[in-house]
Amino acid sequence: MESADKNKLKIIIPIIVAVVIFMEFLDTTIINTAVPSIAKDFAISPVLLKYAVASYYVSLAVFIPISGWCADRFGTKKTLLISLGIFTLASLGCGLSHNIILLTIMRFIQGIGGALMNPVARIVILKLFDRSELVKVQSVIFTPAMLGFVLGPFLGGVICSYLSWHWIFFINVPVGVIILGFVAKYIIQYVEEKRQEFDIPGFIMVGISLVLFTFAVQMLGHYDFVDRWVVYASGIVSIFLFIMLLFHCAFKKTAVFDFSLMRIKSFKLSIFMNGIFFAVNTAVAFLLPLMYQASFNYTPAVSGLLTLPIACGFITARSSARRFIERYGFKKMLLINMILCMIWLYAIANISIHSDIIYIIVVEFLFGVSVVMVGSSLGALTYMDLKSNEMSKGTAIDITMRQFSASMGVGISAFILNTLISNFGLSLYNVDAKIYHISFYVFIVLIAVNLSLASRLKGNAGAVKCEAKA
Repeated sequence: MESADKNKLKIIIPIIVAVVIFMEFLDTTIINTAVPSIAKDFAISPVLLKYAVASYYVSLAVFIPISGWCADRFGTKKTLLISLGIFTLASLGCGLSHNIILLTIMRFIQGIGGALMNPVARIVILKLFDRSELVKVQSVIFTPAMLGFVLGPFLGGVICSYLSWHWIFFINVPVGVIILGFVAKYIIQYVEEKRQEFDIPGFIMVGISLVLFTFAVQMLGHYDFVDRWVVYASGIVSIFLFIMLLFHCAFKKTAVFDFSLMRIKSFKLSIFMNGIFFAVNTAVAFLLPLMYQASFNYTPAVSGLLTLPIACGFITARSSARRFIERYGFKKMLLINMILCMIWLYAIANISIHSDIIYIIVVEFLFGVSVVMVGSSLGALTYMDLKSNEMSKGTAIDITMRQFSASMGVGISAFILNTLISNFGLSLYNVDAKIYHISFYVFIVLIAVNLSLASRLKGNAGAVKCEAKA
């Protein structure tokens, strides 16, 4: 490749990758503020939209671990084209959905595209750039990409207020078509000559167990839709398959997961803490817009605007997280910021229709700051004690756990709402927002569990090299 051509690609490809990741980040959060609007259109309870929200996370959890193998087997360019095509067509299908079942299926398929296109886009960057250039190019990619995470709730609210909820998905179609053209023209096809054997039995066990367990959790309390025994059976089968997976991975060298890494204390604790952490954050992102719209009668646009401070706190503190970790160490950072998360979440749990707007902005912003401090610490600590040849194996477990936990956060929050509604005669549309406040209190308890796990870390955990990579 000519030097001039390579320099041109080094300008164009990061932009393409940034847009790809932006789309995936945007679709993770944009649906939250649209939940009441979609529920009204489908004539169902907003809580039932948990299926559509959770299915996306489950799909990511199931298919992200095979993204690297797909890139090696079919090539980066071909895999990226296919995944973008799936994501774009599924987005169209989401927008055209007329009931919760179809929307849930389309969101799951959309998640397959997202699960492949995001990691493969990153692989393209790793193949094109030297290691010395990665720090600079990563900032070019992820700064605009993170805007998708920030703008998601607000953009979803604005679209629902002034257009219709369908456009939160339709917006992906023209962008996806344009990016497909750029990928076809500029992305280089990298194919690995030496490919690792794909663990088909392990992948099947992971996929079925995660889907069945998620189904069981999401269906708790909805026995008017599915018989109680079907829900319980799904949970039991999922646990049985996971136990089989543990045995399978213990005896197969090229297994989909290397659970022997759980022998490393910092890795094991970080994985569990990350799981709880992602469940809590996803639950908050699901509950807040619902409370603002269903209980306070705010418009979707106002609801999206009121959830924006959390994301702004996230973005503001992200650049300084590494300096704090290097100064105070992982254990102190986790303990202090988990306590702060509990305080700010308690303050959020006391938001009422009479709360001052400044109060809402401040507590949500501070919650976002503490969240990114915890997330950056856990994101780095997870890999601190892994050897270089264990990094990719650790990443597979970590990312799967994060996405699966995110789906559990939605399921748990919806289960709490349903239980309170059924047993205490409360309503989603109760002006004093009691059921939402109680739900937030439950997640404060989960953060306390994380606090207990963090206290088990050694004082110098991860002290060898503090390099925050959330």
